[in-house]
Amino acid sequence: MHHDLMQSAQEGQEKIERAKARLARYMEEKDDEILQQNNELARLQMRFDHARSNVIIWVRGPGQARGCLGTG
Repeated sequence: MHHDLMQSAQEGQEKIERAKARLARYMEEKDDEILQQNNELARLQMRFDHARSNVIIWVRGPGQARGCLGTG
């Protein structure tokens, strides 16, 4: 009886350790995905900022690119 309880406890502990390892792998994968999404967001923000600058230059002309659209 005592041996069965010890064996059951050991099996439970092993399940916990396997679950912890799966969770750690999952969290690492998700962290990588978040990093990739943040990199993509930064890349798109740079493209947007560049396009906005080009629009301001196009609308106002090269010598008047400062300020915001619609304030001139």
